[in-house]
Amino acid sequence: MENNIFEIIKEEVEKIKEEIINWRRFFHQYPELGFEEYKTSEKIQSLLKEFGIPFEVKAKTGVVGFLKG
Repeated sequence: MENNIFEIIKEEVEKIKEEIINWRRFFHQYPELGFEEYKTSEKIQSLLKEFGIPFEVKAKTGVVGFLKG
């Protein structure tokens, strides 16, 4: 059963692989200093909104998403 779950997860990740790669490219395109991650924070907030995940902004640029379950 574990192997089956692994295969299911692998297939689902493969479906969004390019999107994940694009996120990585975005973050690497706009490197930011610690406590000055404004573009990163905006991007994470945007993605969390898109996914319907509630979140709070902490300090200047911190983002905490809340998953239930």
